[in-house]
Amino acid sequence: MIEKYFYKLAPTFQKKVLQLLDNCDRLGYTMYPFCGARSPQEQAQYWGKGRTENDIFDKVEYLKSYEAYYLAEILSGTVPDASSNIITNALPGLSWHQWGEAMDCFWLIDETPEWDISKTINGISGYEVYAQEALKLGLTAGYNWEEFKDAVHIQLSSISSPLERYSWKEIDNKMQMLFNNS
Repeated sequence: MIEKYFYKLAPTFQKKVLQLLDNCDRLGYTMYPFCGARSPQEQAQYWGKGRTENDIFDKVEYLKSYEAYYLAEILSGTVPDASSNIITNALPGLSWHQWGEAMDCFWLIDETPEWDISKTINGISGYEVYAQEALKLGLTAGYNWEEFKDAVHIQLSSISSPLERYSWKEIDNKMQMLFNNS
C-alpha cells in the first residue's frame, strides 16, 4: 500500500526514506507516508489554499515575468480557497516534492494517525524521533524549521528552495520535462 508514495522518488532519497521508516519503527515510533512526489498541478492546488483570486493572478503574472510559462499556466487553473488556511508557501516547482526529493509522513499510534506534534509517549514525540533519525541520514526535517514548522515533511536537499540553485526558467523547463506528459 505505501509503495505508491515511493513512485517517482529519486533513488537516493527513496533508499534513505526506507531506512528512516525502518529506524523509527525499530525505536517504537511508526511513521506512515501519505505524500511523496507530487505534480505541479497538485502543488498549485495546495498553494491556492488560503489565497484569493488576486493572489493567484499576481503570482501568474510574476511567473510569466520570469518566463516560467508552463508553471504560470498551471497556476492560472488553480481555484482560490480564501476560506482555508495557508498550507504552503511553495509555488509549483518550488517544493522538493515535485523533484521527487521530499516525503510527508504522519505518526501512527495504534493504527490511528496522530497529527498533534506535541503529543508524546514516554515524554517523546514521534515527530521528534522522525526528525532526529532523518538528520542522522543526512536528510532535512521540516520539524526543525523555525518559520513554517512542517513536522510531517522530510527532504533530501538542505536548501529550502530550488530557486537557490536554479532560475525560474530552468525550474519551468524541468517541471515541463518531468510532468508535461503525465
